[in-house]
Amino acid sequence: MWHMGIYIPQNVYGRLFHSIMYAYRIATHSKFDVERVDSMLSDADLIHEFSLVSPSCMIRACRLTLFARLILKAPKHIHDIVHSMHRFDIGWIHALKEDLLWLSLLANSLVITTILMLWRPL
Repeated sequence: MWHMGIYIPQNVYGRLFHSIMYAYRIATHSKFDVERVDSMLSDADLIHEFSLVSPSCMIRACRLTLFARLILKAPKHIHDIVHSMHRFDIGWIHALKEDLLWLSLLANSLVITTILMLWRPL
């Protein structure tokens, strides 16, 4: 599933997300417990608390990796097909455009953080 880099429908993504979160909860010993409901961590808190990779980031990374492999290794006719699909806002191409936007925002944030870290007074 990870190497396919395909567009994942919402219902399949939901099952995948819950499966990964279930594995995370088992690994971190934070499975649901009726006696500890007030102290349970949300999915976002669990990911943050243990510095885990969110399931959506895993999917994005796989899609971006596939795109990079297409650019570097695919024959020209595959490049032409991908390029001709760039105007569509459905499926894998739409998801890839969202991933590239997300990556550009992340890159801008990292650049700003790095500049601020380097610029701070010694």
